[in-house]
Amino acid sequence: MHQTMVQNVRHFDVSDMTSVRTFADSWSDRLDILINNAGVMDIPSSRTADGLDVQTATNHTGPFFLINLLLGHVTDRVVHVTSQLHRHGRIDLTDLDWRTRTYNGMAAYQASKLAVVLFSPELQRRLTATGSPLRSVLASPGIARTALASYSRSNIINRFTFLTNTPERGALSVLYAATQDVPGNSYIGPDGLGGLRGARRSAAKARTASTR
Repeated sequence: MHQTMVQNVRHFDVSDMTSVRTFADSWSDRLDILINNAGVMDIPSSRTADGLDVQTATNHTGPFFLINLLLGHVTDRVVHVTSQLHRHGRIDLTDLDWRTRTYNGMAAYQASKLAVVLFSPELQRRLTATGSPLRSVLASPGIARTALASYSRSNIINRFTFLTNTPERGALSVLYAATQDVPGNSYIGPDGLGGLRGARRSAAKARTASTR
């Protein structure tokens, strides 16, 4: 017996809260796995139609909103794609959206990925408290040689292949987090030096969140 795979492709802008809500309101099917993989890195300062910092909205605020709107449809887990650079992130609780501080693209990226790392265990805590079997899992591809850093001076690291993963190898952590029987609040990332490259493994998250 052959099974037919049905592909349902829908487009929306994760940095646009109206677009996110419209998409979520139109969704009526079950979602076994929700993977938040959209991201931008170290881009020039710009604002969304909602007046939000584009980088923060794409990497954290939009996915946060989407998860809350779609959680009732999820049957197994939510996978949050983060970065080892979250370890250098600092979150300013008085200026989460870079309205009063001088914008710094890399600092905004690091803070947005730290926000993802902070949100995942809090989501798991709330799920567990309600008796929900759903899992919240973090995954880091390490440094994969993609165009993500094309706006950034850090893009130079893509030339050092011995420090980085191919896109396919980088995707392994996300696929593992999405398909394997890992517990909620897991962090899956490469096993190489500094979590930059290598095969996947369970890794420790940053122990503290730096705020100011």
